[in-house]
Amino acid sequence: MTITSVDGEDKITTIWKHHFATYKEIIAAVGGIFGLISSLYFGLPYVLHRNSHIEFEATGSDENHVYVKVSNTGLKPAMLLAYRLVFDDLPKKEITLGLSHADTSAENSIIAPGATKISITTLLPAEIEAEALQGKQYTDSELAALLRKKYRAVSITLEIDVRESDDPGNVWAPAALESIDPAMQFQYIVPPRLCHVRVDHISADRIKAFINGSVRP
Repeated sequence: MTITSVDGEDKITTIWKHHFATYKEIIAAVGGIFGLISSLYFGLPYVLHRNSHIEFEATGSDENHVYVKVSNTGLKPAMLLAYRLVFDDLPKKEITLGLSHADTSAENSIIAPGATKISITTLLPAEIEAEALQGKQYTDSELAALLRKKYRAVSITLEIDVRESDDPGNVWAPAALESIDPAMQFQYIVPPRLCHVRVDHISADRIKAFINGSVRP
């Protein structure tokens, strides 16, 4: 004898229909979860790396240049702004450097995603325009004292100022700030980050030729 429901439908059939609907909901939910995971898998790297990110390494030198490998691991270009060599034993001073003539002509201060090689060199005193920088240059006597040790024992830091794609540059939302701070005093409390400073810590031995040819007095 077949037991039927009130509306005459077989109870077993009703149960199967209920389970089938439940399975459809589970499959749809699983599909949604996989879709979300897929979106995160392919979209998250873009979100994390959409802006530029510069890393560099001093790879060697000749008498007039330091050779540098620059890598941009992001998805947007960045700009190299300034270069300096700092002796770790006297870090408040520097040797201000600049791009080589060839790299300046090729506009190699703009670093696209990927890796490239540049060379940097010393500047003539007249090329160091900022008066504050002129006063920060090592004197001959200071350099002589710093280079008395063997080069492998002399720690130096090569620094490059980089304007990454997410840096505000020299304009820090002035219109928005002026509306809430007409005197623009807030910028002196929390100064704008104009750039990132990327560094490579090395021994003088790695760029020995440059130290002997362009730095040692």
